[in-house]
Amino acid sequence: MNRIHGINSFFSDVAEKRAHDTIVALVERMLKLHKDLQATNELDAERRAELQERIARTDEQIDDAVFALYGLSEAEIAIVKGQV
Repeated sequence: MNRIHGINSFFSDVAEKRAHDTIVALVERMLKLHKDLQATNELDAERRAELQERIARTDEQIDDAVFALYGLSEAEIAIVKGQV
C-alpha cells in the first residue's frame, strides 16, 4: 500500500503504522469516489446520490481517524467541527 520506500521507519509503533494505513486507504477511496462521481452521467440521479452519500461517509471516517490519531477529546472535536 505504501508508495514511499522506507515508510515504516517513520512510525514509532505498530498502532501509528496502522492509523497511517487506515487514513491512506480512506483517502484513496475518497479519490476514487470523486472520480466515479465525475464520470457519472448527470441524469443518473440515483447513482450520483449513492456516490455522494459514500463520499460523505468516507469523509466522516477520515475525520474520525485523524481525530483518533491526534487523541482529540470530544470537546476538541466539537471545536474542530465548529460546533462550539
